[in-house]
Amino acid sequence: MRRNIWGCFFTVQLCVSPLLLSGQETENRVGLADKFKQDYHITLFSTVPMPEVNYLPDLILAESKDVILNYLKVNHHIEYLYYNPFVVILYMATTQNTASSGETAPREQFRVTGRLLDAVTGKPLPGTIMVNEENVLVNADSDGNFSLSLPRGSFAVKAIGPGTVASNLELTVDGNIAIEIELFEKTVELEEVTISTAHPDVNVVSVQPGASTLEVSDLKKIPAFLGEIDISRAVISLPGVSTVGEGSTGFNVRGGSIDQNLILMDGMPLFNSAHLLGFFSIFNPDLLSDFTLYKGLIPVDRGGRASSVLSVKQRGPNKESLGLNTSVGPLNSKIFLDLPLVKGSTGLVIGARGAYPNYVLRSFPDESIVSDSRAGYFDLTVKLDHEFENGSALGSDFYLSGDEFNLSRDTTFNYSTLLAGINYTTRIENRWTLDLSASLSKYRASIIDQSVNQQSQFSNGITQTSMTGKLFTGEDNSGYQVGFEANYYHFFTGKIAPDAGQSEVDYRELPNRQAADLSIFAGAWLSLNDRLSMRAGLRVTSFFNMGPDLIPVFESGAAKEPENVTDTIRLNSGDLDYLKTSLEPRIAITYLAGPSTSVKAGYSRTYQYIHLFSNTVASLPTDLWRPSDPNLLPVSAHIISLGIFKNFRQNLFESSVELFYKDISNAIDFESGTNVLLNPQLVFRTLQGNSEAYGLELSVNKTRGMFTGSLGYTFSRARSQFQSEDVQENLNRGAWFPANFDRPHDLNLLGSWTPGRRWSFSANFAYTTGRPISLPESSYRVGGAIVFGDINRNTFRVPDFHRLDLAVTLAGNNRKDRKFSTSWTFSIYNVYGRKNVFSVFINGEDGKPRQLSVLGAPFPSLTFNLSLN
Repeated sequence: MRRNIWGCFFTVQLCVSPLLLSGQETENRVGLADKFKQDYHITLFSTVPMPEVNYLPDLILAESKDVILNYLKVNHHIEYLYYNPFVVILYMATTQNTASSGETAPREQFRVTGRLLDAVTGKPLPGTIMVNEENVLVNADSDGNFSLSLPRGSFAVKAIGPGTVASNLELTVDGNIAIEIELFEKTVELEEVTISTAHPDVNVVSVQPGASTLEVSDLKKIPAFLGEIDISRAVISLPGVSTVGEGSTGFNVRGGSIDQNLILMDGMPLFNSAHLLGFFSIFNPDLLSDFTLYKGLIPVDRGGRASSVLSVKQRGPNKESLGLNTSVGPLNSKIFLDLPLVKGSTGLVIGARGAYPNYVLRSFPDESIVSDSRAGYFDLTVKLDHEFENGSALGSDFYLSGDEFNLSRDTTFNYSTLLAGINYTTRIENRWTLDLSASLSKYRASIIDQSVNQQSQFSNGITQTSMTGKLFTGEDNSGYQVGFEANYYHFFTGKIAPDAGQSEVDYRELPNRQAADLSIFAGAWLSLNDRLSMRAGLRVTSFFNMGPDLIPVFESGAAKEPENVTDTIRLNSGDLDYLKTSLEPRIAITYLAGPSTSVKAGYSRTYQYIHLFSNTVASLPTDLWRPSDPNLLPVSAHIISLGIFKNFRQNLFESSVELFYKDISNAIDFESGTNVLLNPQLVFRTLQGNSEAYGLELSVNKTRGMFTGSLGYTFSRARSQFQSEDVQENLNRGAWFPANFDRPHDLNLLGSWTPGRRWSFSANFAYTTGRPISLPESSYRVGGAIVFGDINRNTFRVPDFHRLDLAVTLAGNNRKDRKFSTSWTFSIYNVYGRKNVFSVFINGEDGKPRQLSVLGAPFPSLTFNLSLN
């Protein structure tokens, strides 16, 4: 009976069964259920057994879903209705009941016509209308129109559309009438449907080993520090990625240093990706689209770093309607605005943030590094996009940020980032896509010292100007690309100036330096057969030093000491000195061992020509960037990865196991006691050696459902060796020793539970082995002074790191007809107040080690969010 269909419609998981296959599939016959699931991502449900339609003629199966459904209706008398865009219910068609020979004559029938409309937008909706008393069920077409026949009287009418709340109304029929029915949106708790730009099993089929992509929805599941979505914390939670500790800038990927990661914001390079010494990400969460970390196969169109590429994409403006999102908290606030300037073609988006956590910092324990500090930051993002009638697009980007962090009242760090870029994309002969970009990235940092008689200001920085062009064609399974990249670098090496009349600091400034590189690249990706796919490419880069500059030349095979300088390369302004051309092949192969299993292998050869010099393991904003030259060879790396990827239960669970090995040549370190900043003798104190890293990464993710989560575990080792004929250039007597970021065990657990539409809960637990540190192996007292014995590199470790974070979000009663959506987020960072050790130093009075923690207490926050619907 038709009335039973409606009951099943509302309890589909209990009353309606998925359409199953009958018999065995043959090579040239496809099951109807599989056809809809694979080609259209639609699940078919049936109210009655219909084995005769499990297989249809090949000619019909080759048609669109609408043609197939119409074929069922005409040839098998099977009606259909869309429950939502991803579920179709099939049921047997019947005719209206007629009176039998002994019954009274049929009642007079009247025609009822009408439309289904969205209650908020007024747009027409498809859907279904039912009248229980008359066993009538009809479908409205795509324009919302429907028609049915009813006798005279009053009837209870029920209407529903895809993803809407059922509308119940009392209808009185006394003639032919026309009606309109308004429907409101509803959250339907069937099997979860995830809308994504990526194929659901992309982790298995993609030809990209060692790559991790996360979208904004994934970031929101991670408990946030001060209620702010943070890319940096999401990156650190990935297998193979670590950091030296809380309050440190940057991250380490598979045994590489932090400067070996190329970080891009919409294609523009960043030299510092963190606010407030690493506590916040530089990326505005309201503008995030997704990000991808490439740690296995480095894309052929990206170069300049030895270990990885982090590509962050921001969403463009909404060109159709106004958008607003804002949040206010006791520690930070933000606002985001979408402005369609010319509807459908031109849009502007503006995002701004600010933080002011001073009073919270003062509440930390005295032994915390931040207990006597002041801090704040701001950033501003502006994006303007225009689409031309021929499909071409022109976009421009602007980003500005500034940070201030005051430590112990007398030392203040200031640093800022300026990004500006323009991009033009167009189609050529409807086959090729041309992408042209130009960008400017400027980073400046300073230290203001207000201690007695030392009042001064130190500053340094780097500027990179880039031009890129890429021509590509193809689809997911095959394609080609060629392109170029040109970069000009200006290194502001540093200066210090007295900041008061009584200051004892003298003015000093080192000469600035310039460099340039030019790269060309070509790549292809193709499917060799149904199981085997490949991606390969070659990048060729030439690097040049530019004048004015003075580069010392040392005697061949001799130590880099002043007495061994035999000549000087003098470059005048505008002069170029060719340094090296590197060939960087990249190749990856994916073999599909089954419908949900693949094996991937990848190899990348990389070179890095600009380097970050630091006196500390945890990088500071004022660390020095320098170019390669004849005395500072480029860092190079061989990156090898091999992994097995397996999905379970229709991609509900994703898992992978990857092995990696990285061999790094010309790794950089310094002689003990070297001061990096404002050191004209730095060339004589710089060491270069070898590093290697290897390990295993394990990842398990649950991707949908009321509970989602991930487990990531990495076992890895990273070690270095600096061995030379000159004893002064040996570290640890030339033996291998653990690298600064060697952390053998790294575990991250993330869980998110959403029991209903309004509430969501999330938790994150992190554990890592303590990092290596260098301490004196002995000490003794001579007179009244402490004398320390030999200090070998990284022979001790700080205690293991672990931390638990929790967050809960309560959404407002956000109905579709409301103009604004609201939510509250409460989070606790470091729930049980673990005093994780940031560094260890030796007390000069008693010779005993002291431990220093950055955050040694729970850090709660409450944030209110407001969005314009």
